[in-house]
Parts: sequence; structure tokens; C-alpha cells
Amino acid sequence: MPERSVLKPFHETIITAIRNCHPSPSDGAIFNLLNLVRETMIPKGHDEIIAAIDKYFDFPGSDKYARDIRLVKESLLAQKTTYEKASAVTIDA
Repeated sequence: MPERSVLKPFHETIITAIRNCHPSPSDGAIFNLLNLVRETMIPKGHDEIIAAIDKYFDFPGSDKYARDIRLVKESLLAQKTTYEKASAVTIDA
């Protein structure tokens, strides 16, 4: 019987994918991943994803990608707020 792989939460998979992207954004893989993040409902791990993005783009000249970085961070922070509010309503109910 084949061994079953351990499934991880989505945010952990995204963080691993960010870390595994080519070190240079010029190949485009990181931007495909950032678009995926913006188009996906992510229930938790928002701050950890943002930290991984910040770490990836921590190099001289990364400011030319500021718009892309800002858009994905805004998306993550909006989702974080939404999930926190939903969680607070559930707890108060």
C-alpha cells in the first residue's frame, strides 16, 4: 500500500512555494504565485504569507515590484480582517 502524504494547510503550502521560487523574480513564477494568492480564499496564515513575501523581495532593487507586492498584501490583509470579524461573530453568538 502506498504511503499517504501528509496534507498541509493552504497557507503553509503557499509559504513553501514562495520559498521555492527562483531567486530572481524575472522568471515570473513568483508573480503567478502572487496572483494565485490574490484569487484564493485564505482563512488563516495571512501574516506568515506576508512575511514570506517580504523575505523573498528583500533585495536591492525590489522596489520596482512594489505595486505587485502591495496588491497581494492588501488582498491578504482584507481577508485577514474578514476572517477575524467572522470569527468574532461566531464567538459572540
